[in-house]
Amino acid sequence: MTTNVILRADATPRMGTGHVMRSLALAQAAQDQGLEIRFVGRVHVPWVRERLCAECIPLLELADAVAHEENPAELLHQLTQTGFAPSDTWVVLDGYHFTLACQHAVRDAGYHLLVIDDYAHLPEYSCDILLNQNLGAETLSYMGDIGQRLLGTRYALLRREFREARERLPHTKRNVPPKNILVTLGGGDFIEYLENIAQHMNITALEGRTVRVIQGAMDAERIKQAFVNCPARLEILPRVTDMPALLLETDLCITAGGSTCWELCCLDVPFLAAKIADNQYHIIDQLKKKNMLFSKAYFQTLLLCQAHCRTNQETLFAPINGHGAMQIIDAMCNETDVHIKLRAASAEDKLFIFDVANSDLVRKMSFNSRKIGIYEHENWFSNAIKDKTPFYIFCLDNTRIGYVRFAPVHKAMNEAVLTIAIAEVFRGKRLGKKILQMACNAAFDAGIRKIWAYVKKENQASAKLFSTCGFMLEPSQTYKGFEVYAYVLEQS
Repeated sequence: MTTNVILRADATPRMGTGHVMRSLALAQAAQDQGLEIRFVGRVHVPWVRERLCAECIPLLELADAVAHEENPAELLHQLTQTGFAPSDTWVVLDGYHFTLACQHAVRDAGYHLLVIDDYAHLPEYSCDILLNQNLGAETLSYMGDIGQRLLGTRYALLRREFREARERLPHTKRNVPPKNILVTLGGGDFIEYLENIAQHMNITALEGRTVRVIQGAMDAERIKQAFVNCPARLEILPRVTDMPALLLETDLCITAGGSTCWELCCLDVPFLAAKIADNQYHIIDQLKKKNMLFSKAYFQTLLLCQAHCRTNQETLFAPINGHGAMQIIDAMCNETDVHIKLRAASAEDKLFIFDVANSDLVRKMSFNSRKIGIYEHENWFSNAIKDKTPFYIFCLDNTRIGYVRFAPVHKAMNEAVLTIAIAEVFRGKRLGKKILQMACNAAFDAGIRKIWAYVKKENQASAKLFSTCGFMLEPSQTYKGFEVYAYVLEQS
């Protein structure tokens, strides 16, 4: 098992702080799993260095400027300075200057490699895990030697404080016209983009409202000048130490098309996005299709009522619950711990499934706890493998360890109810998360768009499993005569 993680990302006033701050979310999740962390990068923004120090994350700081393309030999030299043995270490590369040659160099040196990407900017990739946390990532064409693909907003890298803030969210909705408007374009110097946005905010509808602007690396006087004709009360925030608290006080946000979008979704804050960098094109294009792109006309509409924006947002981003970073760390640990394979169930699996389904624990947690007869099982199994919905067997070193079946919901072939069962001898080995994630990814590839799971309330282990794998808890429901936890996972 790998016990070390090296996070390689940079932050400067020109490029912003997004790569480092989302890598911090991964670092926190790795710490929670007891892994050793080292951060390596050109962190030329003082408050970011202070944040890493506050999180007790050792930083190997690089003093030189960020190159257009990182030198592979220099990158390996940086990694070796951590003292971590390659065979025991994951390297995480987050930045557009890490080329395919860098990826080859890291893997050839014996490290395990995770690459964080946003828009498939390279013609090929070479990594053990490829992560793209963004809306529409599943539609991008990724070529090359790629192990596992983690694509979509359910893998959004949100820091621990956002997950904790979400758990404290009130159940009331913001359906009143917004009073507090936040503008945040990241930690860099994006004053020209802010000035363009401010021109569209010189409208009388903003009278009596407050506009807060996160300063980042922008000049405060230029910010004031940009909003000189805006009738709202202007607040410039030089530094934000508690971003979740600020977002919870926000009624409507105007943001760049980066990770802040997913932070806002996690905390249920309506927003409009503005493009400030070429690497945000794919995200912006997806948001534009859902009328979530900033414009003067739409902004004025939302000042009167934000319900339309909220409806789009809830439809788009249901999977974002703050557990994305933990799912990724689980994938990294499982990638090096075990080699589980998935295949379609066939006639030869009939007795294996019969034995697993009839085990004491499976029967206890099922909605019909009586033992299953062999003739009843044969009839059920014959119908199950004829269904067009997925039915998978999972194997570890050619040994069957469990199964996952997706049963159709009211003949809607793109919606299914999931059943998962693991053979008794393999329980307690932390295999459930990987099996569930692999099954759901395969089901999505097979055309399923919405997956339901119903769990007895005494089955806390399964409830935790579905929650940590990105399933959203629905309001309490009755299923087959039982009060249950109802979980749903939708393809992003």
